[in-house]
Amino acid sequence: MILPRMIKVNGKRIVWFSILMDNVPGMLEKVTDVFARYKANILWGMLHAAEKPDEAWWCFYTDLTNLNLQRIVEEVEGIPGVKYVFQGEDSFGNYMFDFYHTKITMNSEYLLIFRRKWLINLFEGIYRWGSGGQVFVYTLGLKGGEESYPYWRKVLGIDRAELTDAAIAILVMMGWISHGSATVDIDKGEAVVKLYGNFECEPFKNELKEPRSQFIRGVINGFFSSMFKAECETVETKCIAKGDPYCEFQVKTK
Repeated sequence: MILPRMIKVNGKRIVWFSILMDNVPGMLEKVTDVFARYKANILWGMLHAAEKPDEAWWCFYTDLTNLNLQRIVEEVEGIPGVKYVFQGEDSFGNYMFDFYHTKITMNSEYLLIFRRKWLINLFEGIYRWGSGGQVFVYTLGLKGGEESYPYWRKVLGIDRAELTDAAIAILVMMGWISHGSATVDIDKGEAVVKLYGNFECEPFKNELKEPRSQFIRGVINGFFSSMFKAECETVETKCIAKGDPYCEFQVKTK
């Protein structure tokens, strides 16, 4: 998935639109029909709910090179059910940024976006502290995992093995992994987690002799410690950084 937060201009007249309209069937078609008639190419966008449940925002970038912007705006504004039409052409260098949607939310909580390289470089700086740095990064993940289990159990209304499957799906949705699986033995207090495309290890794929994951290992340990209601030990037994096809984590209660 590519978030439409920035788009390349490439010498074209790229215009962003934010259109508030009635949230009823057929409204999106009416608006996009105007752009289609003018042969304006919509490059990327998103439709999302507004503050009022009966309204929605249709926000997008469109190529209006050699087209009449004012005429298009007037036609869209004249569509019954369209409340407001905002548009602009602000660009920085060869890019246009979406700085109008300043907050991304999931389940009414704010999300933050970090570039992977930026975050990996942050970890690398901490690892210069030696073993203490590894413990620090691991602890960050541990506390996150401890918080995640009760949070998602309450939100989703599921528990244990079913919640573990949901947690894998959430990691995929958040872009931390490409896919994964887990087996859980509640009675023994054990679990095996396999993660493909682990963001923490992928930049070092096939380059290292030892497993790389500290942050994700901490997340997994915290998650299952909360599930099993006991302190766990999690060991990364396979890692893509040392040539394995996936990162595998063995979890056991102490």
